[in-house]
Amino acid sequence: MADRAALEDLVRVQGERVRGLKQQKASAEQIEEEVAKLLKLKAQLGPDEGKPKFVLKTPKALEEKVRTTETQVLVASAQKKLLEERLKLISELWDAGIKAELLYKKNPKLLNQLQYCEETGIPLVAIIGEQELKDGVIKLRSVASREEVDVRREDLVEEIKRRTSQPLCIC
Repeated sequence: MADRAALEDLVRVQGERVRGLKQQKASAEQIEEEVAKLLKLKAQLGPDEGKPKFVLKTPKALEEKVRTTETQVLVASAQKKLLEERLKLISELWDAGIKAELLYKKNPKLLNQLQYCEETGIPLVAIIGEQELKDGVIKLRSVASREEVDVRREDLVEEIKRRTSQPLCIC
């Protein structure tokens, strides 16, 4: 049993190494080499009761991004001078137990905020704009599909929880 625990630790450490190399944008060869080591360790570990058998991934799967943050939603603004509104909204989300963050710039550009989500793997963006404030809605955008929906502010927490409770594809 101690051998299994040691092997599980090695798998965890090697997995962290692979994620680190991906974050550092290391060469594909270097990443593939480390992934091969990880696969060998996992194969030694073998299947465990209640866990699915290990499946080898294709090289295409190696190129996929690894989500490196637990953040569920980024609070963004579409126009300038909305920092106070972003801070109010993020406070509401934190109070509801939603893992949210925002860019700590006074007037960040929307494109930069969306790119930040793509780079860090944040799945949702809550966008505040002047028109949304007038209408009492928040634009909720799925980063992966780029689909946007207007959600009434009072329904936002429930909608984010609904969307983030769905299983994520890690294939």
